[in-house]
Amino acid sequence: MTRTLRLLPPVLAVLLALATPSSLLAASPDAAAAAEPSKNCSTARKKADKEQRSLTAATESIARDKKGRETCSSKSMCARYDTAISDMEKRQARHETRLTRFKEDVVKSCATS
Repeated sequence: MTRTLRLLPPVLAVLLALATPSSLLAASPDAAAAAEPSKNCSTARKKADKEQRSLTAATESIARDKKGRETCSSKSMCARYDTAISDMEKRQARHETRLTRFKEDVVKSCATS
């Protein structure tokens, strides 16, 4: 019996804690809807995040190719590394430009929501 009485308060506290958030959410659905960003804002953020991941991948690829270039053993292999590094640097510049534009779009679309 004493064991049951010792467990009762923690169990009641857990049940009360679980019941409270759902009752608060049910009472104020407008507050949750107001906190959500607009569709344009979330789309702009997704585009900016995706472009950031692409920029990171390009930067990592350049670093990997430069490291490989340092240890290349044949002239043709070094030439391939040089070409890959050059192409990725151009691609990185394009990603940086697009990322800047997408971040501006995020600021514009999220400020209005």
